[in-house]
Order: sequence, then structure tokens, then C-alpha cells
Amino acid sequence: MARRGTGWTLLVAAALAVASAAGAQPAQTAPQTSITVVEARVTGDGPWTSWWGGPAHRSLLLTLENTGTTPATDVAVTLAVGKGEPTRPIAAPPIPTLAPGERITIAVDVTLPRFSFGTHAVEGVVDSSVPFRAETSHVPWLLLFLPAIVLGQVVLVSLRNRARAHLRATSTAGREVKPVAGPAPETAAEAAPPVVTERASLAEPGPRARPPVVEPIWSVIERELDAALAGLTDRDGDEEDATAAVHDAARTVTERIADRFEILPDQRPQLARSITTALLRRSAGRRIAS
Repeated sequence: MARRGTGWTLLVAAALAVASAAGAQPAQTAPQTSITVVEARVTGDGPWTSWWGGPAHRSLLLTLENTGTTPATDVAVTLAVGKGEPTRPIAAPPIPTLAPGERITIAVDVTLPRFSFGTHAVEGVVDSSVPFRAETSHVPWLLLFLPAIVLGQVVLVSLRNRARAHLRATSTAGREVKPVAGPAPETAAEAAPPVVTERASLAEPGPRARPPVVEPIWSVIERELDAALAGLTDRDGDEEDATAAVHDAARTVTERIADRFEILPDQRPQLARSITTALLRRSAGRRIAS
């Protein structure tokens, strides 16, 4: 009986084990959602105002992929930009629902502040668990060259001014000032213009030479009047003839002075009256003295 009870016990245990194995069901895998950052890069350069220190504009291209088995909805992306550890937040556009295996690329506008220089980073996190980082660089080249541009402009202006001064001095070198006859003076010396001397040309090489001295016009007039008065001494006649001779001598002296000093035609009559008056006074004084 003991053996029979033991056999029944084993038989019942085996039946229960078979029934348990037949009724067991396979375990089901739970659905999963997983977002992966495929690529994150910053593109763009400019605008041209950023080369002078203005704000620089860039674009962040972010590629995401749903590697899970269920659609991904309400995907959140947080962004920040700056040097070193970015702290300035950037608004990210909404991410549409991604089916399993679907991939999407979004573009986010990034603005670097004024006078940015060097490397800047854009950091972000997807669904609070997937971080990424992309970098870009910016150099305001024209702003760096500004001191050199200003210095070059100063040098060019200085050279231009020196060239103008040299040309002006060269063009006026050797120019003689034309004498201008004034109102009738008491003597011929008062009618003479100031002393005129020639200037040596600045463009001539070689040692410095003493400029030639030009005889003053009043000295020439005095000498011509003395010569004309001496020519009238040997003439005899009445007062009318003497006056006519004085006028002829004055006319001759005037022509010589005007030709020598290039007196303008409209100034010659005034010079003639001054010389005639001076010669008449000298002639009258000589007759009174005699």
C-alpha cells in the first residue's frame, strides 16, 4: 500500500506540472519611445554689418529620429547660446509627432550679440534626457582693420597736402609781381611800387644759391628822370617849347619803364602822369635855380 500511495503522489505531481506548463503564456514586451539626435550643426555667415561689429546671424540645423516602437509626441527641445557654457536661451520651434523610425530636421535662428569674437556654442537637451552641442566662430574682420584704415587715410591726406604745397611753391617760384601805378605823388619815388625780387625755384637741385637782385622800379625811374633832365639842359627856347620838350621826354621815360617792368596797358596812363608831373617840377626848379 505504501508503494501504491507513493506512485499516486508522483502521478498527481507530474500531471499538475504538465497542466501548469500548458497554461503558461509568453511575456509581452512593453512599448517604448526613444528620440535620438542624429546631427546638430551651425551654419551661416554674416551679414556684412557683423564684420563691423554688428550682430551675427546663424542657423542651427538639428536632425532628430524616433528609434522607439511607438509614435513620439510632445517632444520638448531647450536651447541656449553663448561662449564657454551657454546661458542665453533660444526659442525652439515645436516638434511634430514622429512615427517609429521617422527622422526630421529643424532649423533654428541663432543671433550672436554685437562685437562677438571667437567661438560660440549652441547647447540643448531633447526630452530632458538627450543633450547635444554645436559650435560656430565669428571674427569682425573690418573692425580689426579699422585702425589700419584710419592710419592709412591720415598718411594719404598728409602726402596729398605736402604734394599740393610743393606744387604751389614751384608754380609761384620766379613769378614777378607787376607794379601798379597809384595816384599822382609828390615825387617820382613815391610813385614806385615795392621792391620786387625773384625767388629761386624749390625744385632745382644742388646747393642753395643767392637769389638774383632786381633793381627797384623807383630807382630806375629816378635814373631815367635824371637822364631826361640832363637832355633838356642843352635846349634853349621859350617856356612853351620847354614844356613840350618835357612832355616828350616824359613820354619816352614812360615807355621805357612800362616795357621793362611789363606795366599793364590800363595802368600806363597813370604812370605817365606821375612821371610827367615829376619831370615838370624838376625842370621848373632847375629854371628857377638858374
